[in-house]
Amino acid sequence: MEAKDLFLRAFPAPLRGLLQTAAEDFGLLQEVRLRVGQPVFLTYDNREWYLGKTGGRELEAASSVIMTPNLLREMLSFLTNYSVYAAEEELRQGFLSLPGGHRAGICGKLVMEGGQAKTMREINSINLRVAHAHPGCASKVLSRLSLLKKSGNLLIVSPPGCGKTTLLRDLIRQLSVGGFTVGVVDERSEIAACYQGVPGLDLGPRTDVLDGTPKALGMRMLLRGMAPDYIAVDEIGAAEEIQELFTALHCGCHLIATCHARNREELYLKPELSKCLKQRCFQGIVYLSRSKGAGTIEEVEWNAT
Repeated sequence: MEAKDLFLRAFPAPLRGLLQTAAEDFGLLQEVRLRVGQPVFLTYDNREWYLGKTGGRELEAASSVIMTPNLLREMLSFLTNYSVYAAEEELRQGFLSLPGGHRAGICGKLVMEGGQAKTMREINSINLRVAHAHPGCASKVLSRLSLLKKSGNLLIVSPPGCGKTTLLRDLIRQLSVGGFTVGVVDERSEIAACYQGVPGLDLGPRTDVLDGTPKALGMRMLLRGMAPDYIAVDEIGAAEEIQELFTALHCGCHLIATCHARNREELYLKPELSKCLKQRCFQGIVYLSRSKGAGTIEEVEWNAT
């Protein structure tokens, strides 16, 4: 089944037909936001639209579809295969992984137990993010990365929604195709987009994925058991993750990681990461933005300090 069909089948029939019409070029659809009592929004071709009542993309809310509580409940049933209980592990983390690598962010009432999140109830909004693979998008970065003599450690920096995971994914794929063994710690199932244990996106033939595993633990497990040439992680920054990063580097393993920050100044304000940067743990830092669409490379620092 194609990625478009896998995405659209997550929607109840009334919305599915409208979306199919509104997003005639599925490659340009980035996300669909549904909030109770509010218009349904599309991010399409880097622009926000209302979903029209007849299936078009509208600029005015008056002609848009309004999300009702019943429709949102039906949507959640579709997303969880009619078993919200079975999806509690993901719900308590605020997301659901879907076939094809797509993802649904969830907001509602977080139920706590013993100081820990147990599950999510009374869902009031859902954000469906479309997973798009862009083979070759990392080629320029990879060609420069391969020229580094000390090591190939790379940090990808961007605000949310600017394509850092997409760039990371293609770097993994190209390294894997090129003969390197890559270990991926996919804590939130965003890189490989595993669904029922099977990666939904192509990461290459020499890639091993630890799905749903905390990054610090996952890096340790990969070093002990899989002997990777590279370890790839998304959104690094916690103290225990940085400690495992240093361990990996001392074991001769290269690292590719991402983190959230808008620019160099904001990056260096992150206390744990700043330690790595000052010790030259990353020989390359790539800064992304949406200035010309998601994935715009604003700046690259090589042999960064």
